[in-house]
Amino acid sequence: MTTALPATDRDAARAPASAVTRRSAVVQALVIAALVAVAARVAFSPEFAGKVIPSTVMGIANAGISLVAIAYLWRTNPRVLRTWFRPGFGDVALGILFAVVMFGVTDLGQHVFAPAGSPREAWIVRLYLVIGDPALLRGKLGGVFVALVAICLSEEIVWRGYVRDRLSRVYSPTTATLGAAGLYALAHTTTLWALADPVAGGNPLVVLAALFGGLIWGGMTQRAGGRLVPALIAHVAFDWAVLVMFRLWGPSV
Repeated sequence: MTTALPATDRDAARAPASAVTRRSAVVQALVIAALVAVAARVAFSPEFAGKVIPSTVMGIANAGISLVAIAYLWRTNPRVLRTWFRPGFGDVALGILFAVVMFGVTDLGQHVFAPAGSPREAWIVRLYLVIGDPALLRGKLGGVFVALVAICLSEEIVWRGYVRDRLSRVYSPTTATLGAAGLYALAHTTTLWALADPVAGGNPLVVLAALFGGLIWGGMTQRAGGRLVPALIAHVAFDWAVLVMFRLWGPSV
């Protein structure tokens, strides 16, 4: 008789994990973090500021990993995929609510951590310069939105989906959520140097944003029993607000 593989946090918590399984889960998560770290270093390099290269590089990296993860789970445990993409009542409202709260916290954090006129404001300036001129983005909103959804979807599949799923099979759901968020932030540490300012020094904004988002979206996924839909909606809405509609520096799109 074949034992069904776990598909949800509750199922995974009941599944015994050997030392080999634990090592395998941690190694897989670290390899993914290393691959994304390399992509982030290239994507946020100043020489690519305002070009499509940053989003393309990050998109390809996360999309490639997510496709491999989906193919693997499709063969070994398709129940996980069905859980990830199963919609639920109130997902849209919950996602937008969390996006609004996250934007409010981010806006407050900007005024406290990198206020206008301070040397640390350069961190925000450098980030938005890499994203691109809002005047140019304004005429491509449809394409920008599609690209944003694709990037957010692949990130949710990789981090709140696959990485968190692997860790939840050998650790508690809460530990898996925290671990995935920490690795998500770790994968963006190369932006400390890529977006550094000569006066303000290493730029921690992307790392802090990744940790903050990883904890919120991971918590939403855990609360939803492994479903990614609420976190995906919150992720897209938050990124759209911060990067396009209500930018924290300069004119909005």
